[in-house]
Amino acid sequence: LPMVTTSGNLTEPIWAESSAVRMARSGDADGMAALAIDLAHDAAARARLGCAARKFYDDHFALSHTIAALREG
Repeated sequence: LPMVTTSGNLTEPIWAESSAVRMARSGDADGMAALAIDLAHDAAARARLGCAARKFYDDHFALSHTIAALREG
């Protein structure tokens, strides 16, 4: 699914670099709304973002990564 979220001082750079989410600065309600509205009107962008998010999850957070880390440790 396409995701819109916020970024702030503690947001890790990997999120902005991933192309897996659309991000507005923390506290920027108008920016957050604009991103959501843009996605609501653009089915192709939603599809691309959803695919990028799935790949990002698979590459970084899938259960296989957790299992591999536990086996190494």
